[in-house]
Amino acid sequence: MNSDLLKTICIFASLASFTLIYTPVHGQETQAADPSPTSVDSQKSKNDPVYIAPEPIVVIVTASRGPTVNDAPVATTVMSQQQISTTPAQSPDGILREVPSVSLPRNDSHFLHPTGQAIAIRGLGRGRTLVLADGVPLNDPFGGWIQWNKIPLVDVNRVEIVRGASSNLYGNLAMAGVVQYFTAPTDEKRFFSQFEGGNLDTYHGAFNAAGPLSDGLSGSIHGDIFRTNGYPLVLRQGPVDTPAGFESNNGGVKLTWKPNAQLSSFLSANYYSDFRDSGSRRSDNNWWFGDGASGIDYRTDGGSHWQFRLFGGGEKFSNNNVSINAARTTEIRTLHQYIPVENIGGSLVWWKAFGSQHALTFGFDNRMITAENKEHSYSSTTGVLNGKPHAKGNQELMGLFGEWSYTPIEQVTLTAGLRYDHWWNFHADSTSRTGVFTDFSDQDKGAFNPRFGVVYRVTPEFGLRTATYTGFRAPNLNELYRSFGNNPTTLGNPALGPERVYGVEAGLDWSPVRPLRFNLTGFYDKITDMIQTLTVNATTLQRFNVGAARSYGVEFDSQYRPIESLTFTASYALTMAYVTEYKEDPRLIGKWISSVPRQQGAVTVRWADPEWVDVTLRMRAEGIQFANDLNTFKLPGYVTLDFYLARELVKNTQAFVTVNNLLDKQVITGRNATVTNIGAPVTAMGGVKVRF
Repeated sequence: MNSDLLKTICIFASLASFTLIYTPVHGQETQAADPSPTSVDSQKSKNDPVYIAPEPIVVIVTASRGPTVNDAPVATTVMSQQQISTTPAQSPDGILREVPSVSLPRNDSHFLHPTGQAIAIRGLGRGRTLVLADGVPLNDPFGGWIQWNKIPLVDVNRVEIVRGASSNLYGNLAMAGVVQYFTAPTDEKRFFSQFEGGNLDTYHGAFNAAGPLSDGLSGSIHGDIFRTNGYPLVLRQGPVDTPAGFESNNGGVKLTWKPNAQLSSFLSANYYSDFRDSGSRRSDNNWWFGDGASGIDYRTDGGSHWQFRLFGGGEKFSNNNVSINAARTTEIRTLHQYIPVENIGGSLVWWKAFGSQHALTFGFDNRMITAENKEHSYSSTTGVLNGKPHAKGNQELMGLFGEWSYTPIEQVTLTAGLRYDHWWNFHADSTSRTGVFTDFSDQDKGAFNPRFGVVYRVTPEFGLRTATYTGFRAPNLNELYRSFGNNPTTLGNPALGPERVYGVEAGLDWSPVRPLRFNLTGFYDKITDMIQTLTVNATTLQRFNVGAARSYGVEFDSQYRPIESLTFTASYALTMAYVTEYKEDPRLIGKWISSVPRQQGAVTVRWADPEWVDVTLRMRAEGIQFANDLNTFKLPGYVTLDFYLARELVKNTQAFVTVNNLLDKQVITGRNATVTNIGAPVTAMGGVKVRF
């Protein structure tokens, strides 16, 4: 799709719907001030067509990790439970496709290989965004991949997205931003179940229940099962191609104890497993997780707040890769991979607000990771076993951070933060396919990451903000020690150092009238020491810290709510992300960062009336992007429509229909010299929801 046409569509749709999403500055989702009881608006009834129900102020904890005395200079988006429950998305990653500057793989996570599940923010490339679920990292500790479906969509209460480096608070992986999913509290009595089925032989069942168990004690339980036969992933199919089926099982329990207003603690345990057919008879993989978390929150009489978190668990990943000939008539198994991983982590955070002018936050966090990569390698021409490569290693990451928020006058808030991270790589070794053993030296490195920002609230409805920051990402165990493949072989590099980002952003937030909110943000980021895979010789590739890249652009996010039941939202992002330095291969200078669209946008219309019908129509568009670093494989732009419709049948029971890719557009999701991959066709699901 022509990029100018895409831009015109997005801008026209935004103007036509009078939308722009206002995502307030810093740790609060704010609206225009509610009218006083004596104002004219306060006399309007809920039957008045211009009445808009007031919405509560929401503290965006992901943006602050502590108290807020006013606003802070971060670009944030909050997706509420109502938005999530009426979204056309059929997976947890799908609800992020409305957020500006957030770039996901073009295919739904149900049909992606696990190592291809990732997210990019502001054009910095995949693997550089931290994803959390109730404060626990969701990024795979071995390779940084994200298993989105560990989060049951029906259990998500809200999502917070912070765009821009947040390494000053979160350290590793947060160099592009942070996404955090929150589940509903256990002390709210509820029961919810959902059953649905659709084309591609797909069905899904889920439930969650919560409520008080005794004085101060409450609990919740959830379960989720998903099955689909899928569809063939390639455009030109052969005898070896089969539908990419997917099945998952998810369950968990949580107990919360609140003996008084000052003390709260919780304990949770979760299980997840999935199995995927990767599009041919002999390629498949499965993933198993078992993890848990616990925490204590304590508020002192003096206003201090202490928060302690402990989490950990294990996972096992099994994967079979194949080599398929150009005619797609034969396939030969080339790799069986088995990766067990264990990790444990925790944090201790203290914060306190000092009147209306000062707030302080201090914290410490730590995470330890142990992983092995066990492989059976087979000849790509004969299928004969030719080696058993093996690698293992340990990594520990520790961080100390602090943040000060100061409001010298009511209209101005200053925020300054600093974090020091140190990480250790140790007890690592590998055995190559040919049997060569290497014992790697232990290493340790550190990094400082400051952030400083200013907010000027010109009026209660209009604010300006700016910030400057740095961020980093430490190389993971996969990049450091794992070697894989055969002709060519990709080697790890134990000498890798961290990637760094240096950036600045500025924006405005405005609510000119009560139903209308919007924000506009410009950003500029420079990445140095990018971890890339380079060609060493005809049969060998290896990862190196090389080159630099630049990403700059604008993001626009908006909402217009003329009446209580009707909401228009729109978003648009223009991102210029390209390589600026690459001494080992000058051909890459000026090339776009792969898998990042230059333009993207979404327009959504929601009608939510519990007594009549809930309807959501969402248009999403992306401009062209490239599937590889040399920009030789172009992925055309696209526009798709998604749809959601629900109506109450009887009290507490609702029938619904969800349709993704309503017009059955063919979306090119990947491409190389011999294969073109395509996205899912129209996928329709229908079922019932029961809620008490």
